[in-house]
Amino acid sequence: MLKKLISNKIFWIFLVSHIFLLNVNYAEWGDTYRILRASEFIRNIDYPKDEKRPPLFSAALAIRPEGVEQISWGRGEMLFFSLASFVIFFLLMEEFDISDRAKEYALLLFTFNPVFLYWSLRIYADVPFTALVLLFFYLLKRWKTSQEMKYIYLLGVIAGLAILTRFEGYILAVSLGLLILTDNEVKKRLPNLLKYGLTILIFILPWLVYRNPLQSKYLSEPAGRSYELTMVQILFTSLLYVFGFTSSSYFFSRKFNILKQYFRENKAMAYFIGIELLLILLWPAAIPRLFVPIIPLLIVPLSLAIDEYFSENKENVLFDLALLGGLLFFYLLAQYWLRLQFLILIKPLLFAAITIQFVNLGSIFYRNEKLFKFSLTLSLIIWSLASIWLHKDIFKAVVDANLYITNNL
Repeated sequence: MLKKLISNKIFWIFLVSHIFLLNVNYAEWGDTYRILRASEFIRNIDYPKDEKRPPLFSAALAIRPEGVEQISWGRGEMLFFSLASFVIFFLLMEEFDISDRAKEYALLLFTFNPVFLYWSLRIYADVPFTALVLLFFYLLKRWKTSQEMKYIYLLGVIAGLAILTRFEGYILAVSLGLLILTDNEVKKRLPNLLKYGLTILIFILPWLVYRNPLQSKYLSEPAGRSYELTMVQILFTSLLYVFGFTSSSYFFSRKFNILKQYFRENKAMAYFIGIELLLILLWPAAIPRLFVPIIPLLIVPLSLAIDEYFSENKENVLFDLALLGGLLFFYLLAQYWLRLQFLILIKPLLFAAITIQFVNLGSIFYRNEKLFKFSLTLSLIIWSLASIWLHKDIFKAVVDANLYITNNL
């Protein structure tokens, strides 16, 4: 398996691109400094009482050697977690009975996804959490294949680590619990559920004793928000275009049977994605960051749909052209109306992206796979670079002011 990974060219593209972009951001987002602050508390065997985030990611950052600068070390760890996510995603692909072409599309869509790539360059817990999510579903596939009891305990450990990394870890833990209770293929439901639950509890009990999750600030934050139709529009639009090209939903609609079968065979994934989408609806301010852990899980059926579509010899009709054109038109309309930052706000890059979408649209309609793959790759790269470029100098003035004060006053 290692030989197969190393010989994969997309793996090396992923690694080189992440190394190249490692220090592209001049400064970090504000929450990063709270995470780093918490890591300094942990180095002193303490944790800030005003910190709502679980401690595991800060604990990982706290292993920084003495004298090493915090930001550089944090970015190095993000490179490690990003690479780990790719490797686990690669292993997960091997668990599915899919063609090499579908796997290639999946790895390409994963490598240059504009949302995942952007947040993999920020010192945030979302990508480490995604690595745990992918590992969780990889182990779940192994358990369903072998029915070995060790996997129940391993799944409990990973779920516990996920809870200690992100609050959404509870959603991940619940997803398997729901599977055990509802899937007729699962044997010894109650014993499995008890072993799984107790393993999680052992891992998270010290944290629960220290910090009651029912009193978390996360639970009180939505109470102060006004909920309106715009939130649904933001979620719907983001979900349509989160993959880095406007035609992704066309494949889901044309090959809806693939999506249905995928979720029927992977019920725990369906539970996790469904509850996560409800959370995103309640927390629109965190879009698109909250999409990070579910993007790889949705890339799989998208790749299967693309693969099956280009394996057919059917002739497209006017409806197909109308649907493809409608998705592109809605993208332009949504950007004018909602102005979502990760959907490209830089005008020259937006114009370039739209031009590429027309090429992509034509390649799909006429089933020209070579042109499709070229236009898809170009669209993903432009979309990703636009997201990175728009935010790379955020808080630059604040950091420069702090450096000036530190050095001169």
